[in-house]
Amino acid sequence: MPKRVGATKPNILVVVLDDIGMDQMSFPPFDWNATPMAPSLPVLAEIASKGVSFRNFWATPECSPSRAAILTGRHGFRTGVITAIVDPMLPITQLHPTEVTLTKLLKESGYVSGMLGKYHLGGGEANTPPGYGFEAPSTTAGIDFFDGYWDLPPSIDTTIGGQALLGTFSCGGIGGLGVTGAACFRDGTCIENVHPLQAMAMGATPLLKTVDGVTSLAATCAEGSCALIDYNAKNAYYVWQRTICAFGNVTRPELPQREYLTSFVSRRTVEWVANARKSGKPWIAFSAHSSAHTPIQPPPPSLTGPAASGVSCATTDLSAYRQQYKLMAESLDHSIGDMLIDLGLGTRVGGQFVLGDLAAANTLLVVVNDNGTLALNVLPPFSPANAKQTVYETGVRSPCIIAGPQVQSPGRAVDEMVSIVDLFGLLCEAGGVDWTTVATASRKIDCLPMMPYLTNAKQGPIREFNFAIYRQGTFVSGQVGPCINGTTVIDGLVTSPELCAANGGCWAAGASVAPYPITNYCDLFSTDPSNAIVNCGGTNYCFLPPEMNSLCPAGSTPIKPPSLAQYAVRHGQWKLIVLVLPVCLAPNDCQMRLYQLAVPTPPHHPGIELPDGSEGVWNPLTDVLPAQAQAEFVALKAELFALLASQPVSLADGNLDGVVDAADLVGVFSEWGSMGFWDATQDGIVNGDDLSFVLNAWGADPVPIDQMPACLLPDGLAAGVGK
Repeated sequence: MPKRVGATKPNILVVVLDDIGMDQMSFPPFDWNATPMAPSLPVLAEIASKGVSFRNFWATPECSPSRAAILTGRHGFRTGVITAIVDPMLPITQLHPTEVTLTKLLKESGYVSGMLGKYHLGGGEANTPPGYGFEAPSTTAGIDFFDGYWDLPPSIDTTIGGQALLGTFSCGGIGGLGVTGAACFRDGTCIENVHPLQAMAMGATPLLKTVDGVTSLAATCAEGSCALIDYNAKNAYYVWQRTICAFGNVTRPELPQREYLTSFVSRRTVEWVANARKSGKPWIAFSAHSSAHTPIQPPPPSLTGPAASGVSCATTDLSAYRQQYKLMAESLDHSIGDMLIDLGLGTRVGGQFVLGDLAAANTLLVVVNDNGTLALNVLPPFSPANAKQTVYETGVRSPCIIAGPQVQSPGRAVDEMVSIVDLFGLLCEAGGVDWTTVATASRKIDCLPMMPYLTNAKQGPIREFNFAIYRQGTFVSGQVGPCINGTTVIDGLVTSPELCAANGGCWAAGASVAPYPITNYCDLFSTDPSNAIVNCGGTNYCFLPPEMNSLCPAGSTPIKPPSLAQYAVRHGQWKLIVLVLPVCLAPNDCQMRLYQLAVPTPPHHPGIELPDGSEGVWNPLTDVLPAQAQAEFVALKAELFALLASQPVSLADGNLDGVVDAADLVGVFSEWGSMGFWDATQDGIVNGDDLSFVLNAWGADPVPIDQMPACLLPDGLAAGVGK
C-alpha cells in the first residue's frame, strides 16, 4: 500500500467539462478573447476569483486520453488510450485493468469514489473480455459507483420520435422565444402550454401535427396523437442510454433515460455525495459532463433563460450552430452553479452565484476541461485549423481551475507549464497518498508535483517539458471509414455516417454499413486526378497529395491528409510538433515543425503557433535554423525521443508489465474466444494466432522503436524494428 502523507483528508469534487477549450475563457484571469460569441460563464468566473487558474495547462487532444491521464498520471502511449474510445475499437486502446488508478489508491486511503456522467474509457460487453465491459468503472478503474452514459451522447433525432420525416428538425426539438405547445409522456399523458425543449427536459416529447404536408408543433393535445410517438428513439442530450455500475454489478435500463443530460449529471452528483456523506468517509466525486460536446443541440430554457431561441443545429448554418454551442456552455455553467448550491458549497445572491467557504467545508474543487474546442466553434485568436484532435495549442490548451483549503492567495493565475497527468499526483497528495511510490520500472508515472502551485503563490516552474500525443485507434479492418471534416479527412475514429455528420463531417467511405469498402485516406488517394475526386454533400473534394494539389480540377476542394499520429513537446516558448502521415505519402510521411511561441500577454494574446511561413516557424528537416532555434530543436527532439523510448512495446505483452512471459500465456487462455487485451493480431478475437504470437515473442524484450516516428530515429535505425 502506498505510504500515506498528511493528516486531514479533504473531500474532492472534480468537475470535468467537455470540448470547452481555453479559447472560450473570456473572464479573468484568462481574458483570452473579447468576441460577443464567447459564452458567459459567471460560475466558473466566481470559482476562478477564489481559486488558482492555470493558463498554461495542457490536456490531450481528445476526451478519453485526458480522463485516463487524470486516473493514472501516465501519458497515452503508456496506457494505450491515445484517442477517443469508440465501439468497436479494440481493447488495446481502452483503459487497462492493470493500471494503478487514482481511485484504487484513494480507496486504500479510506475514500469512497463515484463517477457521475461520462465514462468513455472502455468498450461494451462485445468489445472487451468478460468482466471488463460495462463493469469497467469498478473492475478497471476501481470506482465504487458509476451512473451515467458510456461514451458519447447519441445522434440527434431529427424526426422527434418518428413524427416527422428524417432531417425535418435539425436540433431534435423546437426552439424559439415564447414558443409553447403540447407534449406527451411515455404513459400517454399529454400536457399543453409548455416550451418544447423544456418538455423534453422533463421527459416528454413535443407533440407534432401535419397539415397539408407541413409538420409543426401541435398547440393542443387534440391536434396530434401521443400513441404515434416512438419513445425509444434516442435524441442526443434529451433521450439517451443510461449505465449504472455499483461495485461491479451493472444495470443498463431497457428504456432510455429521458432527462437533459447536463441536469442529470449535476443532480446525480448531488445525490451520490449526499449518500457518501452518510458513510462518514472522505469521498471523491467526478462530475463528468458531456457539454459542450457534439451533437450540438439547444439546452432547455430553464438553464439558459429566453436566449434559447435558435432553431438550427446544422453545420451549414455556422452562426446558429455556434450559438447553440454557446448556449450549451452557458447552460453547463448554470448547472454547475445549481449543483454547488445543492451541495451546500455556494449560494445565489441577487441572482449571482457566490462560492461558499470550501476550507470550512473541507472540500477541494477542481474544474478541468478535457481537450480543445471543436474547430467549428473555436474563437479567435485561437486557430480553428489546429483545434481539437490536434496537438497544437488550440487543441490541448485547456482551462483548469482549482479552489479549496489548500489554495493560498486566491484569485491568481499560474502561467507555468502544467500537464493533465499532474492532476493524478495533486489528487493523490490531497487524499493522503504518496504517489511517488507507485512508479516501477515497468510502470512509469509521468506526473510532476502540482500542489506547490496551490500553496505557494511564488512557486517557480516545476515542469521543464510538456508533452502531448494523439494517435488513431485500433479497429478490425472495415469498421471505420474516412470522414471529411472541413478540409481534412479523419481516419481511424469514425464508425458511421451518423457519427461523421454529428461532428460536422461528410462521410466518404463509399457505403453506409460496415464493413466499409473504403477505410482510409490511402484507399481514396490516386495519382490519376480523374480518380481522386470524391463528391460529398455536393462538394467535390480532391484527394491528391499536397505536392500534387495543382492537378486538382478547378472548383474542387483539396483535402489535407490525416495524421496517423501527432506528438508535441514544449520547452518554455519553444515547441516541436511531429506529424506521422499515411504511408502512401512516403517519403513525406513524417513531418516536423519547430515553433517559437510568443509570450502570452493577457488580455487576448495567448501565445500560440503561427502559420507556416511566419517568423518563428521552421521546418527543421529542411531549414537552416538560427543558433538558439537549433539548440532548442536538439533539446526538444532528444526529450521526445527519450520519452517515447522509455516505454517498452509488444503486442504480446497483454498485461503491460514489460515482459512476455507465463503471465501472458495465462492471459491468452483467460480471454480465449473473445475480444481481449491479448489480441496481438488485432483481428477482434483471441485465439491460436495470438497464442503463436505470444510464444514467438517469449522472453524477448519489448522494443519502443515500434511506435517511434521515423524522423525522430537516429541514423541507421528504422521504424518497425522488432515487430
